[in-house]
Formats: sequence, structure tokens, C-alpha cells
Amino acid sequence: MAMQLVSEERLREIAEPLGGVEAMKERFAEHSRAAARLIEDWDELLEQYPDQWVAVGPEGVLATGDSNMAVLSELRGREAPVGEFVVKFFSTAPKVLIL
Repeated sequence: MAMQLVSEERLREIAEPLGGVEAMKERFAEHSRAAARLIEDWDELLEQYPDQWVAVGPEGVLATGDSNMAVLSELRGREAPVGEFVVKFFSTAPKVLIL
């Protein structure tokens, strides 16, 4: 049995400006598909876009750039639906963590 953190009424109130509960569920599903695509294509993306910011949607790469703001600006210009993509920097010099 799932625990409900907000009432159905509050959920509808929150979701209404975003197109309703069903629209929010679809956006979450699209975001999950985009995240899965990012993971699936990780090595290829790192090879193709070294040291660049990349926006990935469920169908693949949506935008690339030298900064996250450049990528987000391009996505806004193309009216990409907010929340239906993942943006990641593909560094060729990953940080070393000492644990």
C-alpha cells in the first residue's frame, strides 16, 4: 500500500497549472525515458561531445553547447517541454574522489 503525502485535492491544485495530473504523469514518464536514454548512450555521448553540455530527450540528443545556459537557451527557443529532457556535462577529466 502506497503512502499518500498530499491529498488528491492538493495534487490537482498543484498539477492544474501544468496541464493536470495526467499531463504531469506523462512528463515524469518522458523524463524517465530521457534519463534511461542518457544512461544507455553514455559512452557514445562522451565520445561525440567531450567537455560539452548535452540535452537528451527520449529520442536522443536535443541540444549541445559550451554552457548549460547555452543549451537551455536553445531548448527554450525550440520550445522543448520543460522536464522532458536531461542536461549533463560530459567531462573528459572526471573528478577523483578519495573516500
